[in-house]
Amino acid sequence: MSAKIKVIEAPREVWWDTTHEGTFEVDGTDYEFRYNENSNGTDMYIFIEGVGWSNDPGEEYEEVFDTLYEMLSSYGMDDFEQGEEFEYEQ
Repeated sequence: MSAKIKVIEAPREVWWDTTHEGTFEVDGTDYEFRYNENSNGTDMYIFIEGVGWSNDPGEEYEEVFDTLYEMLSSYGMDDFEQGEEFEYEQ
């Protein structure tokens, strides 16, 4: 097939979405998380046994959720290496 094509408007990105998943140990307890970045901003979820993935963790997990969300929002996902240990202060 042969066709004459004229680009009226060049392709551009209109939406993107990436989800990162990992497990961090916070003060001796493991937390699985999913950190989502998209064209509208960011969201984070933690896995709660018996509940599943939640971005509304309730009082029991609120402090660790807020700490992880702030930390993940402050760093690039490539900044973390398996086995790495560090102190984080809000």
